[in-house]
Amino acid sequence: MEIEFEINGQKFIFVRNPATGRATLFTPIRPVCLQHPLSLSTHFSFSLEKTWKHKYVGHEIIIKKKRPLVRAGSHPHSYEIIVDGKTIVTSTGF
Repeated sequence: MEIEFEINGQKFIFVRNPATGRATLFTPIRPVCLQHPLSLSTHFSFSLEKTWKHKYVGHEIIIKKKRPLVRAGSHPHSYEIIVDGKTIVTSTGF
């Protein structure tokens, strides 16, 4: 899953690899690892929603992923990107 968005004209890219579980936020300064594939919580969780938070130059970025209850590996997940309390992107995919 790859989602592009902008904050004050600067390009950000959120990427999540469904095979490894790695989640990365590419900022104009540097990439930020939000979820590492070697972490057990990446692969084992009973929660249907995962939230990642990152602060960037005074802006709060929240990325929410919701997975389906049944057969989550074969059904698309919902993603929502919130910047400073406002939803700027919603998307579905793996």
